[in-house]
Amino acid sequence: AINNFFTSLNTLQGQPEDRSVRRAVVESALTLTEAVKTLRGGMDTLRRDIDSELNAAVSSINQLTAEIASLNREISTLEGGSTGQSATALRDRRDVLSGKLAELVEVNLIEHENGMVTVFAGGDPLVMFDRSFELATQTRMDRGVAVSDVVFAADARAATLKGGRIEGLVAARDEEIVEFADSLDTWAAAFIEGFNRIHASGTGIDAISEVVGLNSVSDPEAVLSQAGLPFAPTTGTFDMNVINKNTGSSTLVRVHVDLDGTGGDDTTLSGLITDINDALGGFFPDISASMGPGNTLRLASSSPELEFSFSDDTSGVLTALGINTFFAGSDASSMSLNPAVERNPGLIAAASSTLPGDNANITRLIGFQNEPLAALEGTSVEEYYQGIVATLGIKSAAAQDRHQGAAAIKSAVEGQREAYSGVSIDEEAVKLIRYQTGYAAAARFVSVVDELLQVLLRM
Repeated sequence: AINNFFTSLNTLQGQPEDRSVRRAVVESALTLTEAVKTLRGGMDTLRRDIDSELNAAVSSINQLTAEIASLNREISTLEGGSTGQSATALRDRRDVLSGKLAELVEVNLIEHENGMVTVFAGGDPLVMFDRSFELATQTRMDRGVAVSDVVFAADARAATLKGGRIEGLVAARDEEIVEFADSLDTWAAAFIEGFNRIHASGTGIDAISEVVGLNSVSDPEAVLSQAGLPFAPTTGTFDMNVINKNTGSSTLVRVHVDLDGTGGDDTTLSGLITDINDALGGFFPDISASMGPGNTLRLASSSPELEFSFSDDTSGVLTALGINTFFAGSDASSMSLNPAVERNPGLIAAASSTLPGDNANITRLIGFQNEPLAALEGTSVEEYYQGIVATLGIKSAAAQDRHQGAAAIKSAVEGQREAYSGVSIDEEAVKLIRYQTGYAAAARFVSVVDELLQVLLRM
């Protein structure tokens, strides 16, 4: 999708005024933004699915610990009675349950003289003699996704659970997927801002009679660099080119943006509206700036003869406010095509002037693919994206190795356990448990990383 998008821009470079080629650029952009949003949304869905698995695992732990506590009571009663009966069958059952528990979380078992066992997860008991300590989950929001933290039901104290399926689930949900999602958001934000900064300084083959910014400020009286905009503008200028459709004449009007932090006169949205109207008013009173819906910037011409376009925005304020941009949104989840461009591909700013055949700005947009960006640690959008793919591939290979190693050790220990007779079953069970925890965590991690990699490679 990424390469197809830039390929469509290359085609437009050779035919900057061809509307069918412009429509092809729009379609490739829609495919790209949909792919990015689908990929990012898939990360959220995967985190929710894993969270559901985590809740199910917690329920399984509670069932297992409750049954182990009950068996403790039965074993102690049977072996401690006057008849001194054997509780071998009950002990075998408890071993089976302990093994299942170890697949979910790393535990330590301590057997007491009365035949009961205490089960610890970290420093906290899950089973103490004939009593089990139930776990629960508490929900919190993380990056727009509701996720669960494991706590003790009695006092809502955080449960420190290591190893096993629980650790694999938490690591996949809160580390691996989050790392990838954050990287994708970083890439998308840099792509949107960088591409829009170039586009906002260009001109389409169709002029504009009205435009409303896509991005709103938190307060019209707040300095623009501190007004909650997705991208921060800086001190600079931008040009409005006022075009008379009857005569074909074009007049340049320059607007200054002051965001140097000195003098107490930094530009606010209200101030920018005033500055634009002051710059236009003496010559073109029929074109005006005003406050748009939700604290946005609105520019409109009331004259059927006058239209306008933009060029040379050194301040980034047009990008910040969502004026004359190509993309909308601020991260992978919200990345989309500017609705105005989707409706009218003639607004694609391929030119830097109103001269026929001008393709200077589309040339700059094509070059953006390989332009080093500070927001991406000095790499280009192409290099950074390939880095995401490579990193995930390395993680996948490493996870596969860990999974295979844990599986081999688990199999060997199980074989040894079956081969020996006359040994302490409980002691061997504890050894087996240690390897089961590593195997279960690695197995879940592998499945998550593989799924991420397959989706990413389809981009």
